[in-house]
Amino acid sequence: MSNVNKIALYHLPIFALFTTLEELLLRITVKTLVYFPYSAAMSDDGHKLEGDSTHPECEVNEIDSVDSEEDDEYPESDGEEDGEYPESDDEEGVGSNTFEERPVYSPESLQRRISCFILTQNVTPHIVKNKDFRDMMTSQFPSLTLDHETTMKHCLTLFEESKTEVRRFLNSMGRLVCLSVDVLTRYSQIDVGPDFICLSASFIDNEWKLRKWILRFKKYSNGDFDQFVVKALDDWNLNDDKVYTLTSRKVDASGDYIQSTKSKLEGKNRLPYDSHIFSVRCCAEMFGLMAEDAFGEISDIIRMIEELNWSKSECMWHLTNSKLKNALELEALGEFNSELVTKNYSVPSAEQWEKVRIVYKLVELVHDVAKKIFEVKNSTANLFLYNFPQLRTSLVLEASSPDAFTLKLAKKMLKRFDKYIKKNYLVLAIASVMDPRCKMQFIEDVSAKLEGIDGLPQASAVLETVRSIYEHNEAVKVNEETVKSDLDLYLEDPVLPREEKFNVLKWWESEGVLKYPNTSEVAREVLAIPMSVASSFNAYYYLENRPPPDVSITTSGSQVMNAVVCCRSWRPEKRLSAFEIKFLFHSAGVNIF
Repeated sequence: MSNVNKIALYHLPIFALFTTLEELLLRITVKTLVYFPYSAAMSDDGHKLEGDSTHPECEVNEIDSVDSEEDDEYPESDGEEDGEYPESDDEEGVGSNTFEERPVYSPESLQRRISCFILTQNVTPHIVKNKDFRDMMTSQFPSLTLDHETTMKHCLTLFEESKTEVRRFLNSMGRLVCLSVDVLTRYSQIDVGPDFICLSASFIDNEWKLRKWILRFKKYSNGDFDQFVVKALDDWNLNDDKVYTLTSRKVDASGDYIQSTKSKLEGKNRLPYDSHIFSVRCCAEMFGLMAEDAFGEISDIIRMIEELNWSKSECMWHLTNSKLKNALELEALGEFNSELVTKNYSVPSAEQWEKVRIVYKLVELVHDVAKKIFEVKNSTANLFLYNFPQLRTSLVLEASSPDAFTLKLAKKMLKRFDKYIKKNYLVLAIASVMDPRCKMQFIEDVSAKLEGIDGLPQASAVLETVRSIYEHNEAVKVNEETVKSDLDLYLEDPVLPREEKFNVLKWWESEGVLKYPNTSEVAREVLAIPMSVASSFNAYYYLENRPPPDVSITTSGSQVMNAVVCCRSWRPEKRLSAFEIKFLFHSAGVNIF
């Protein structure tokens, strides 16, 4: 079934229930108006936090006639591609819900809902400037006066309300947060746009779902990395002893910046204790640099290939390697041997094609491991060291090749890889200990495989760090009568079989938290540590090529830009894709894009 048909089937019940797109828009915004009914308004034990209140727009007396009974009959998609879509029981189909049956909304309520729609859905913040959109809304709601400035003020008001809920949740959830800082740059064919800096907080929530919430997004001036982090945390007013780790790219933050940031956070009592694992370097950056090391050795040949294939430079390193693969396949078929080609283009020699083959092979070794780490639903910290030995063993083998070019390049890539492992080994190792397939047995095994890296912490140092985290965790209640802690029990129990599709978060949620309640709190914090500032396919961008959000967001003003970027990260499961949004409006005959 095509994507269009799947989307159409999924949304048919909505169109069957509502006669106008305005009502559909209201339904979408009602469902996303309160960002945190499942989390920020709830304590860890599932009860509402004292003093909590919901927005008035979500009170039953206003939305009941639109959004109560239908919610049970037409549940929201849970993201599973099982091919099942809800069907409408409305025999009369579209138009059965008459104009007179629609509830009455106040202009203030409509303004807030439209603002919420902008904050949470994949639409431009400038949508209110669109005449078609304004006409669409005011035609059904004559009392509504839409203007961009007022709508943006409502957006900022909603953002501050939601920010208060997020702050309460982060401060009350009883665990630390792991920070990451990312710098993004917009490039165009004409010039280079401004840099943007983004501070995110990662954690595992009460349902054992990995969350990454953006706390601050702004234009970036080089040199204020430490001030940006400290000021953002001051603005959020997080509790003392709340920050666990900080993940960054070396290109964005030197060691001096990291040390300065740590010292300032310690001075403000943001760190729980003097942790040796505060600074975490980005794995995606390291993989990208390894690929660039390889491509740099054949940069002239790559330019020849781009001319032969009429292709442009790629912004992701795995796509560059895919291009090399395609060129090698065409070369094997003799596509570049014709007189027409050799007369008009520079064609690589046999020796140069051999270098391309070597580079492709070595970079693909990196890509094979990157896929297992980044192209997964939850890129938890335990996946990294678990998959690293595979890559290192291959690079060590290539570094002993009799071919001089292979040996030189493999050693260069291996040196960069070993440096990353050495710098981040403690974080990588303790995360592996929290994987029931690994525990300390894996650490002892992997130490032997990494024996060529000088200065790696011993297994005893890893265990000491794990115990230190366990003892400092506020969830641990010391019982002098207990002979063994549940950490001891966890480490002594047999490891699980090494299954590739194993989900560590599901295991801790279903089994680990019952058997080892205190250790599960350690696992919840350690597994949430982001080993990369980017995940999924964003991890493949070259260092200078990862773009910020759409230009319609970055040109909406600093405050609105920050509000939109933050809000969309706080409740992503409530957000329709840009394609779905366009489809919904287009299906109603309204072109606002």
